[in-house]
Amino acid sequence: MSPSVIVYSPNEIRGKILISTLKLSGIEADQFANHFETEEASRHYSPSILILDVANNLQNEIIFLKKILNNFTEISVVALAKTTDIASLKGMALDIELCVADPLDPESVLFKVREILILLRRKKFSVKNRRLYLLVCCHIAKNWKP
Repeated sequence: MSPSVIVYSPNEIRGKILISTLKLSGIEADQFANHFETEEASRHYSPSILILDVANNLQNEIIFLKKILNNFTEISVVALAKTTDIASLKGMALDIELCVADPLDPESVLFKVREILILLRRKKFSVKNRRLYLLVCCHIAKNWKP
């Protein structure tokens, strides 16, 4: 069975956490650690969702993100990024859907994946209104108060 979710994460630990969370919830998912493998898997499997962990090398990840969005218009993308990278991603006209505190909150990612899959199943989620979901991994200072 082909995965409905592909996870790109150069960080092996973060990727395994996401994959384990998705699989424990019954969602077929595979993880890839480099751009080439991720792009080939996206082409081969045609997943519904691609989770991109752009927390490492932002400049290269933005280039890859743009390439994915241009080449795979039917894939919904969930991007995981640091707070400091928000400005660069906003420059791409992205909406911030959800803010997740660091360390990574896999349950929030799972919630977003389930939401997208439900919308796709109900056929209310067309290519025209597809959004790039941005989950922001916030670095919260010890003394920060909401």
